[in-house]
Amino acid sequence: MRIHPQVLLHPVEDEAVLLNLSSGVYYGLNAVGARMVQVMHQSATLGDAVDLLLREYDVDEAQLRADLYRLLDDMQGRGLITVER
Repeated sequence: MRIHPQVLLHPVEDEAVLLNLSSGVYYGLNAVGARMVQVMHQSATLGDAVDLLLREYDVDEAQLRADLYRLLDDMQGRGLITVER
């Protein structure tokens, strides 16, 4: 996952704000969403990101993967990120 070049990502306390410079639209991520994006951005693979997030959150792996895919699909659909699966 990479943040699109026309998008600024700015952490705000434990949350994050993204600004799409092309559209001028802001998007907000709560603490969990912001952490997911941070971990996915820093991880070599989605599997690595899942492993780390499973250690941090008390969640079933299937649910975590579903939440990650939903977040990735939403962000990609809004033109915020590019995803390499």
